[in-house]
Amino acid sequence: TENENTWYDEIAWMTLYVGMAYELTGQVRFKEMAKDHFDFLFEDARVEDGIGLWEVSALNHDHPLNEIAVCTMAPASLAAYYVYRIYDDQDYLDKAILLYDWSRELLFDEETGAVHNSIAFERDQDPVTGRYYGLHKEDAVPFLRDDIFTYNPGWFIGNANALYNATGDESYLADAQLALHHIVNETFHFDADGLVITPSQFHGYFFRWTATYIFDQNLGQEYMDWLQANADMAWANRHPETNQTGRNLSISPTDSDLLSPYHSLNGAILLQYSERIGEVNAAYAQAVINQ
Repeated sequence: TENENTWYDEIAWMTLYVGMAYELTGQVRFKEMAKDHFDFLFEDARVEDGIGLWEVSALNHDHPLNEIAVCTMAPASLAAYYVYRIYDDQDYLDKAILLYDWSRELLFDEETGAVHNSIAFERDQDPVTGRYYGLHKEDAVPFLRDDIFTYNPGWFIGNANALYNATGDESYLADAQLALHHIVNETFHFDADGLVITPSQFHGYFFRWTATYIFDQNLGQEYMDWLQANADMAWANRHPETNQTGRNLSISPTDSDLLSPYHSLNGAILLQYSERIGEVNAAYAQAVINQ
């Protein structure tokens, strides 16, 4: 149950995915789970006397920081958007917009398009066991974690795209476009040709939500070619025996990469979207699933 998971971001992801599962299958249990889990998340994870959602609960004993992070608020907003679609309940669209506004206010640079990681707070630590407890230290001074990871703009872009689809407000598209331009053109994650070159198990989130944005808004051949170029690179660097990729799509995976199916998801996700533009490499995704 949700009370057994002390990571609110993971609850947000699961809530979003069961909402998607309901739309795919029509199974009522997924519909009910999406609403129930979002209601729990929105109540339990909200920052006291402030804006945002916490990343971990007070019962988490492993993480030294608690953070108000895009990777929690954006999937929570998307989850609320799906509950709105499923139940046709305006209250959930209002909550989706509120959560997006929190991410935008706290962590989006509207001048450059940078999507920062989080606002972080130190937590108390038991001197004997070393375990962390509570939401944050009473005297914790919040600080900006301005790390630029690909999955944060990915989630943010997907969130903005969904809210544009729901409202028609073009400011969401402007945010999405600015965030996409920044991560591809102004960070170290991509080379001059727009190919992803850094190792990360989280690039799949970026490509999943960015591809959705590109297709939903019909952004054109230039963007499709960019997706395909990254997919072609991933396919070219697959393992010759298993067809898996690793954390770094620009090189062939090492044996240690192959120990984790999670590391192979980047390539599988990317190639699933490349299939939609006529370059079918479905055998790759199936090979990963079969591992």
